[in-house]
Amino acid sequence: MKRTFHLILITLLIVACNHKTDKFNIPDEFSSTFRNNQQSKKDIRLICFFDGNCSFCYAILKALSEEFATVPIVAISNFTDTVLINFNLDKINFNGALLTDPHNKCFFQNLPLTKAYKIFLLKKERIIAKYEFTIDKKMKNKFHEAIKQITSQE
Repeated sequence: MKRTFHLILITLLIVACNHKTDKFNIPDEFSSTFRNNQQSKKDIRLICFFDGNCSFCYAILKALSEEFATVPIVAISNFTDTVLINFNLDKINFNGALLTDPHNKCFFQNLPLTKAYKIFLLKKERIIAKYEFTIDKKMKNKFHEAIKQITSQE
């Protein structure tokens, strides 16, 4: 009996620890940036974690900005040189908001998702789609399909 109880308890703990959340946690100090970036009437937005000191990152942001021009984008970087980041974002005509997070609060509050994925499509704070840090045909199709489903439901 005692062994069965322990087995059930361990099973419940494993299930609880592996429960996948579909909510993107936004630290309180950044909530105004997210609220101000709700330009879309459907409350959808793209979140992209990037290293602000890498040319490849800006290429990804440019591609996201061009591919999903109607969806507000929040680019989150832990790089603290905002002058350099803004200069590079201006060079690629990035149309979105920049959130500098030098202490990685957004990243850590959304673990383990942010270890595997860097691009998120949100409806309010609910994660609709997620993808690694690349933009390819599979990612485009996945996100466009998710956007289509969101807009057709309302």
